[in-house]
Amino acid sequence: MNPNFYMYEQFTREHRQNLLDEAELKRRLEEAQPAHQPHWLHNFAIRLGGYLVAVGTRLQRAQAVE
Repeated sequence: MNPNFYMYEQFTREHRQNLLDEAELKRRLEEAQPAHQPHWLHNFAIRLGGYLVAVGTRLQRAQAVE
């Protein structure tokens, strides 16, 4: 059984419309949700990590000089 051209055209039209509907829904959901703000604890961890790296680097330099 060979599908006729009309059935194929109808299927492709419906598939394209489904893809467009999904893209529109995704766009609306992204617009509706506010941008994620970093948590204060995350910012604190980043700063603490930077501080510890700086202290560790200075300790390594001081140990290398001795």
